[in-house]
Amino acid sequence: MKKYLIYGVAFFLLLAVFPGIVLAEDFQLASGETINVALTSPSVTYTLTSSTGIDSLTVNGSTMTLTLGTGDSVIVSNSNGYTIENDLNEATVCTSGSTKPSLLTFTQTATITANSTVVCGSTQGGGSGTVPSDIGITINNGDSQASSNNVVLTLTAKNASTMIFSNSMDFSNSIWVDYATTKSWTLIAGDGEKRVYVKFSSSGTDESMIISDTITLAGTGNAPQPTPTPVPTTTGGGSSLANISQPVVTPSPTGTLAPSLEGKLVKDPKKSSVFIIENGKLRPYLNGKIFLSYGKSFDNVISADISSYPIGETISLFPDSYNFTCGQLVKASNAKVYIVSKCDEGVKKEITWVETESVFLAGGWMFNNLNYISDVKKGEFNETGSFNAIGAHPAGTLVKYANSSKAYLLRNVDGVVKKSWIASEAEFNRMNFQMADIVTIPTDEIYADGSNMGGVVLGASNDSIVSNLQRGSSGDEVMLLQKKLQQAGYFPQDIEPNGYFGFVTESAVKDLQIANNISPIGRVGPQTRLILNSL
Repeated sequence: MKKYLIYGVAFFLLLAVFPGIVLAEDFQLASGETINVALTSPSVTYTLTSSTGIDSLTVNGSTMTLTLGTGDSVIVSNSNGYTIENDLNEATVCTSGSTKPSLLTFTQTATITANSTVVCGSTQGGGSGTVPSDIGITINNGDSQASSNNVVLTLTAKNASTMIFSNSMDFSNSIWVDYATTKSWTLIAGDGEKRVYVKFSSSGTDESMIISDTITLAGTGNAPQPTPTPVPTTTGGGSSLANISQPVVTPSPTGTLAPSLEGKLVKDPKKSSVFIIENGKLRPYLNGKIFLSYGKSFDNVISADISSYPIGETISLFPDSYNFTCGQLVKASNAKVYIVSKCDEGVKKEITWVETESVFLAGGWMFNNLNYISDVKKGEFNETGSFNAIGAHPAGTLVKYANSSKAYLLRNVDGVVKKSWIASEAEFNRMNFQMADIVTIPTDEIYADGSNMGGVVLGASNDSIVSNLQRGSSGDEVMLLQKKLQQAGYFPQDIEPNGYFGFVTESAVKDLQIANNISPIGRVGPQTRLILNSL
């Protein structure tokens, strides 16, 4: 991501109070990043995420302009369900009712205007208010492959009277038909992955969100046919976190290939997005975590002219070999989001279902921390019940209090959730815990003490930094980091260190890394800590 210095104490204080919010500036959304953008007049916040990165993002009061190059895409969503007003007149995708997030995928340059009055779905025909729910679609009873493009769709939906299908998300040349639980359908000809879209309507003409399913067509002897890139969709409903879906990107244009780059990590010299070339196509990684989970290194990325390559399917799932641990959120193909709740050595790991979106958000978890896994990987865990409480957290959660740098693992001890202090960096790393999975809890959320984990204290000690730190981290170690960076001339002298790792701190860390020939990722790891602790 490009470096952007933020000037002025007042602006910094605003970011400290509302971390992750971007105001009127020019920015660049890099591959795998998620940011929040606040527009004014009216005041409304949008969440932007992109698997490819975009050329630029300009925010100016009540509007933001997304500049996209060829092959770029960005998903814009609003947690309050407001329609996403844009100059392309693209229709907002409504996700299971007006109280759920609205979203829209852009593949070309667009300007979005702030809207906090029109709610997604509120103008869909003035219907009865009974939006079809518990919706689902499977192709050939969930088979992964088919040898014929003539398939059978299985449908589920409550309160639905009609439905509409398409091989493309725009539903062009499609017509509404009476609701039924099965439907014969013809896929686009040619081998490769095929996707079928459906949405349902109630008798009052209230329409559901768009959902879809895929199947791989094989053995027909024809080459794959490109299809438009869809937004993430859902295949479930009810009170669960059904709005969070498995991100999938289907192939787009074809072009002249350069076989010598097959299997290589590549990027356009003018962009930050990283791809791997597989079968002559550019496959982007959904985010940096997935990139690293495959054992990849940014040091091995080649800058090259890749404009002639078509975009292939996004690598959105962690490999089945990845060692998940406590505190991590996982999601397979169903609608449920789980937290890894038991990760003791020598026993089968367990996952607990976080039942509702309100519990998820109240727990301080973030959607961009979801880890998408295969159904095979999910089968490696024992599913042990569900969690549906606000003001508490389930076993397996990594927590810390706002006024302390100590990190704890919540454990189920004889039916009682207790907190175990992770008292050494070596133990934290040995358990493969992730700093991004630590949830900050209020001081009145009290747990009995369990047995400690490790020996040497995690946290700032003897003016040394011992933890991995990144944007969103907070506490005395971040305060020490900011002071060290300020003393070395990388952190602005006119900004008082406050212990919160925001954009200013990230920029300063990158400057330090560049000066010391370390890859400028803006996160504090072992190499960067070594430099910092020598200052």
